[in-house]
Amino acid sequence: MTGDRPLLHEAGDEGRIAGYNATHGETARFRRKTPLFINFCDPNICAVGLRWNQLDPETTAVGQIRFAPVGRALIMGKNRGVLRVYADKASGRLLGSEMIGPKGEHLAHLLCWCIERNLTVGDLLRMPFYHPVIEEALQAALYDLYAKVDTKNEGGLIELARLPE
Repeated sequence: MTGDRPLLHEAGDEGRIAGYNATHGETARFRRKTPLFINFCDPNICAVGLRWNQLDPETTAVGQIRFAPVGRALIMGKNRGVLRVYADKASGRLLGSEMIGPKGEHLAHLLCWCIERNLTVGDLLRMPFYHPVIEEALQAALYDLYAKVDTKNEGGLIELARLPE
């Protein structure tokens, strides 16, 4: 394990890579998974993908929502914190997120999978968001972010894909 990502799931990947290389008599390189950091405190503190200090502010768009008005956070009595999501301005591809808020561990996993799949902000807004769930905070941050990226969804509605005639 290196000091770059001192986390159990990262150490497991490094062990698999070392084992593969040791048993195959070669030094193969592998693409690493999207970085995911979760501090299991209350509220959670999480970072996914690229952090703000790793991004170019000129080419990066930022969407943000505070948890104060989020319905599920209000119901739980835990409506403090902030969620920030980052995307490439030109393509709208999701790059990372940082947050302090309730149920952040779940939002972080969801965002990690989305970054891993190279989804855009528009792709994510076409996913279902139930009510009242904490994921509505993510939806609100994505709407904020969508207004700041150049690539938009086709078909006339942000949330729905138009069927062929």
